Amino acid sequence: MTRDLIPEAKRLITGVEKCALVPYQGKADPPGVLTTAWGHVIKPHEKHLLKPITQEVADELFRKDVEDHIKYIQGDIGMSVELDDWVFGASGSLAYNNGPRVFLSAPSIVNPMRAGDIKKGVLAFWKFCKSGKPLQYRDGLFYRRLQEMVLALDHVLVKKPDDCREANALIAQLAKHGDVTEMRTFFHKNHVKRLCRVCNPRK
Repeated sequence: MTRDLIPEAKRLITGVEKCALVPYQGKADPPGVLTTAWGHVIKPHEKHLLKPITQEVADELFRKDVEDHIKYIQGDIGMSVELDDWVFGASGSLAYNNGPRVFLSAPSIVNPMRAGDIKKGVLAFWKFCKSGKPLQYRDGLFYRRLQEMVLALDHVLVKKPDDCREANALIAQLAKHGDVTEMRTFFHKNHVKRLCRVCNPRK
């Protein structure tokens, strides 16, 4: 039986993904790829989902999508690595956003965890903040990673930041768990100032 996510992790996902009952084209998705429910990519054999769906159908799609995206987490990180419900929940959100086998390409997360340093592994979640082809940095993804790291380490679901001031406050909050210097430097270098209500008040 697949381990389930804690409610806070599910609320993190649904709060960020938002629910759509009509198919839409995601901003970072390739042309022709349509999405429905909470970020469910419509597959070629799911033509019935190209029409508007009910909330009940969306809820069932979400349940199945969560199950499909979290079933590999423990095995890919390591069966001997003890992931508490909060770390597993945050990992589930990361996998839901980046794909079920994301940890196979995440040595900066997995290696510290396998060595017994769960906090160091979690504090590397921020490195998965790019999407599209070619890959581009997204403030929104970085902000979501901050939510996941706080969920895992502080055991609380915080609101997704709306600007750099709120993001920096969460980075400072995470500093009590380990070194956040690289994370902070990366954010300051890549933050999209023209789209930020703090850096660009006229936005």
